[in-house]
Amino acid sequence: MMTRATIRILCATLLLWAIFLTAWFARESPLLLEVLPLGQVIGTLLMFALLPPYLWLMAIPMHRRASEAVDALASIANRQDTQRVRARLNRISMWGLPFVLLSLVFGASQNQLFISRMFAGASFEVIDVVFVCGNIVLWLSVGVLLVWRLPIGFALSQFAQRLDLDIYRLDVLRPMARVATTDVLAVAGAMAFMPMQSLDAEFRVENYGAGLMVGACSAIALFLLPLWGLRSNITRRKAARVAELREQLAATARDDITLLEPISAHINRIQDTPSLPIDTQVVTRIFAYGIIPPLAWVAAALVENLIDTL
Repeated sequence: MMTRATIRILCATLLLWAIFLTAWFARESPLLLEVLPLGQVIGTLLMFALLPPYLWLMAIPMHRRASEAVDALASIANRQDTQRVRARLNRISMWGLPFVLLSLVFGASQNQLFISRMFAGASFEVIDVVFVCGNIVLWLSVGVLLVWRLPIGFALSQFAQRLDLDIYRLDVLRPMARVATTDVLAVAGAMAFMPMQSLDAEFRVENYGAGLMVGACSAIALFLLPLWGLRSNITRRKAARVAELREQLAATARDDITLLEPISAHINRIQDTPSLPIDTQVVTRIFAYGIIPPLAWVAAALVENLIDTL
């Protein structure tokens, strides 16, 4: 079902892009170019054309990773939790409709100047309408993707919290870690499209605020949600195992070194076992290559603007 939805969105976006090209080369827009420089218009339209297809294409590996994780862990999972996650993967809950509508309204509100001038009778062309609709489609795509993905994260968290884990075989949980990293990389890739708005080499902070805030919050939520329940489960089972070992240690004679030492060492080993089956190097690379560069670029541009005003 996700693949069909992806194809529909891609077709709609390509149609929007075709309309833009036709209108642009037929006649330049008097309304857009009165307000925005040509470089910003072209760059923003490129972002409108490329980012929604990217988001929906990334929904395919995001769906696949989550499905693979559920299938890999189904044998040690609660049956109802497994069914709940699989149901979430293939549909969007009705409660998410208000948030989808909110994202649509937000996309329109970012172009309220153009919309108000259009309704006031100002002269405009097809490209002006495409510009406004492009922003709406972009934020609508973001809203739909988050409304679909965040409930999956909550369901995966509950799914992981009830897994019948073996703390000596935490390597089997790595598919859950891949779900989190795939989601974060998808968000990081989406944020990489934002600099297209500055093709004229002029930084405008108002063009980045909403994207950075939504992107950063989404990355954190999508990364933590699948792993939150897993961490809770592992921590609980580690504590239970350590308690068992401490009982054995308490029952062991203090002069029986051959038993005391292995039990003490085993307690330390269990306590030192990571509570998340995720490679810290992978997390470091995600933030080093995916999250930090856009933020650093924006910070550098802000400093440059501040220096220019002095």
